[in-house]
Amino acid sequence: MSAQALIVLAHGSRNFRANQAFLEMVEKAGQESEEKNIFGAFFSLADPGLEDVVQKLCREGIEKILIFPYFLLDGSHVEKDIPERVRLMGENFPRVSFEILSSLEHEPLMKSIVVDRARRVSL
Repeated sequence: MSAQALIVLAHGSRNFRANQAFLEMVEKAGQESEEKNIFGAFFSLADPGLEDVVQKLCREGIEKILIFPYFLLDGSHVEKDIPERVRLMGENFPRVSFEILSSLEHEPLMKSIVVDRARRVSL
């Protein structure tokens, strides 16, 4: 396993099917990517939780963990809660470097997806 991993972090749902669909999407992304160290985790309401995945990766010798908040907008979880959790994990795993990536709000393709959807429904 390489020394770096990406955790795609979704909120989590009480709907089991939704959680499974997310984990399957992350697994497929890992299979299609040259980077095989891509893992799914949930902020709340579902497993595996963020802390569980981080602990597993740290035990396996990962030195840098990138966290991609799979959230549409920068709400309270993205702006406050996730950074606080990552700060605490950094204290627990001082030899590991953590980096929080931007949410989907900052993804240029999101606008293209909305435009494409609008075209397909013939507004």
